[in-house]
Amino acid sequence: MLQREHSLQHAKYFRVVLAALSGFFHAVQKEELVTLVVYSFVIHSLING
Repeated sequence: MLQREHSLQHAKYFRVVLAALSGFFHAVQKEELVTLVVYSFVIHSLING
């Protein structure tokens, strides 16, 4: 039971990271510097969480 709960949390976390990364690359393509800074900060805080 606990293992399943943990994997659900992990899947949710993974989706958040993927969304952050896709937003980051989208901003790279549009060269939106402010968005880049925000996303890099979000990704950095997620990784070091």
